[in-house]
Amino acid sequence: MMKADTAWNEIVSRVKKFQNDNLHLFDVVDEVILFGAGFHGMAAKRYLERNNVKVVSFVDNDANKQGVKIESVPVHDLSWISNSPCPVLITARHAVKDVLHKLNENQLTGFSFDAYFVAKNIDRIEFVRNSLLHDKVSRESYDAIIMTMLTGNNVYLRKVINDKQYFALPEFVTIGNDHFVDAGAYVGDTLERFIWVNNGVFKHIYAFEPGKQQYLAAQSRIKRLCSEWAIDKTKIDLVHSGLGDVNGRCSIAYSSDMLQSASISSDEPGHEQCNNHNVDVCTLDSYLNGRPVSFIKADIEGSEMAMLRGAQNVIRTCKPKMALSVYHEPTDLYAIAEYVHELVPEYTIALRHHSPTLMESVLYCFFN
Repeated sequence: MMKADTAWNEIVSRVKKFQNDNLHLFDVVDEVILFGAGFHGMAAKRYLERNNVKVVSFVDNDANKQGVKIESVPVHDLSWISNSPCPVLITARHAVKDVLHKLNENQLTGFSFDAYFVAKNIDRIEFVRNSLLHDKVSRESYDAIIMTMLTGNNVYLRKVINDKQYFALPEFVTIGNDHFVDAGAYVGDTLERFIWVNNGVFKHIYAFEPGKQQYLAAQSRIKRLCSEWAIDKTKIDLVHSGLGDVNGRCSIAYSSDMLQSASISSDEPGHEQCNNHNVDVCTLDSYLNGRPVSFIKADIEGSEMAMLRGAQNVIRTCKPKMALSVYHEPTDLYAIAEYVHELVPEYTIALRHHSPTLMESVLYCFFN
């Protein structure tokens, strides 16, 4: 293990203080309130319930969410907190400071969920940072993410932003012979960037998109790209399906009117706040059925781990370079790197951050 540097020492010091001051409160608590019923709140709920902590309620300032249930959990306004003895974990990342101030004014106990999560999982975070990330920029980017989670201050992220998402390293551009899998093709934007950075030269593209509107938009874009670049249309397969660890059908939910809010879930259908419908899901192993792949990009709203489990044969056999989003689920920060390392220990693993907020963190896996 590499010697910890000054930045990491500061993180460890902050974590120890948080642990000493706060974590003992959770030794006897198995129920919490989450402030923030958005995407991050849903991810926090799943994490907590997997660890035997029940979320008794969401609290949210959005009047449109109050009075309904999301994933079978009721949503209340701020006044409801005073009637509950449960501690509050704040998942509304943009409002941590203001919410903490209001809780303190009312002598209520509250913490940032992000800080709580880091403090609970610092050993695994440290292992990835010091043992799996291979370069200084990766560790600096990882440190910026963790410091932002601990402090709620995005200033750390602004120092490490890289504007070449999915193509931030030399190994990921201008190759010319890739069999490319675009998991979460959305409207075809990454697919188009792939064509540009490779000067229109590639072997094949497999683009997977479960959302109907996104799929239709990607279909139109691909038609244009084939015309503009004189690409044989048989070299691009656009598949109206999600990717996961099983073949079947799952629910796709939209947490807002924005197309990028779509996520796939095999959980209960209790998303009263969302517009749900069922979509096909397949494993990459079964779809490719022995066909080669050399580059996998995945940005699939929290299904990245399931996609990897359903692609383990392809990954072990083909050893493709991979650009994997690691920000949708809290555990993605360490679990995806751990799993990739378990599948193919020889991978070189790097990390870059591509946003001024706690989004768009990408793990890059490749061979030197």
